[in-house]
Amino acid sequence: MDEDESTIRAFIKRSFSSFTWVIFFFFIALTGIVYLSQNSVPGEPTFAVKLGFEEALVRASRVMNNEITVQIELTKRRVKETEKVIATNHASESLTNLANQVSTTEQTILAMNDPQKQKEAAKEYIETLSVTDSVLESEKIDLPKASIFVPPTSEHEIIPSPTQAPPTLTSYPTSPPQITSLITIQPIIPQTITTAAESIITSQIIQTQKHIANTIERLSKFEKEPEKERKETKQEDKKN
Repeated sequence: MDEDESTIRAFIKRSFSSFTWVIFFFFIALTGIVYLSQNSVPGEPTFAVKLGFEEALVRASRVMNNEITVQIELTKRRVKETEKVIATNHASESLTNLANQVSTTEQTILAMNDPQKQKEAAKEYIETLSVTDSVLESEKIDLPKASIFVPPTSEHEIIPSPTQAPPTLTSYPTSPPQITSLITIQPIIPQTITTAAESIITSQIIQTQKHIANTIERLSKFEKEPEKERKETKQEDKKN
């Protein structure tokens, strides 16, 4: 009976040890993936991991009563991502993410219960949005100069020369004919952004800027209302 019991204990100990190592390596791998995903942008495989981690971060910040700080930081992230992909086919996705984040952060400020903290958050976010608008304006101006780089399959493309062709042989020559240039080697030129794509992206940038301007206007009331209340208080004091 003692031998059976010791055998069971040894098996449990080995199983627990193996399970612990599996969990440990899984945690290490997951941590590495999350860390590498932090600089990812729309279109990259790890971008979904980045968004998932951000969602977990937002939920944790709600428990710690610090959500607005996280939401403002996420807005800054969306701006940086847009700068990186503005001249690619993921520009529209990135601009949409930015516009959605602007709305989410605004709603977070509006839901705050402390008037003083709400005012401070609104002021900080207005400054962030002003910088964001300047970045978008700069990207809009530079967009026609941008290029979409198409990764080549090799360093050069081999293209037959249109001006020369192999000579026609009517008889077998004693020595092979000399062909000076059968092929020409031309480097792959990056494909510039099309006019249609540029127009669509520019239009979306303008729409995002309008959304930002409207958000700034709505949040500005938190700075104006206290002044209005102070003036009304002074008028009431004079009457009394």
